[in-house]
Amino acid sequence: MDVSQLPALGVAGALVIVIGYLLASNRTDRAQHRDIVEGLVARISGLEKRVEDLEREVDQERDKRRRAEDVAADAERRAVAAEAQVSTLTQVIGGGGPSA
Repeated sequence: MDVSQLPALGVAGALVIVIGYLLASNRTDRAQHRDIVEGLVARISGLEKRVEDLEREVDQERDKRRRAEDVAADAERRAVAAEAQVSTLTQVIGGGGPSA
C-alpha cells in the first residue's frame, strides 16, 4: 500500500488497517503461545513419567531394605539364641565360661 494514499482513506480506513494489523499480530501471538504451551505440556508429561518411575524405584528400594532388615533381625535373634545355647552347654559341661 502506498503511504500517499493514507489521507484518502480517512480515519475509518486507518482504523481498518490498524485493526487488521492487530488481528494478524494477535493470530501470530496466539500461534506462538499455543506452540509454547504444547511444548510445556509435553515436557510436563515427560517429567511426570520420570517422577512415577523414580517413585517406583524408591518403593522397590524400600521393599529391599525392609527385607534386608527382616533378615538382619532374624540373624540377630538366631545369634542371641545360639549364644544362650553355648552359654548353657558351657555351664553343663562345666567349663564355666569361654576359654581364652
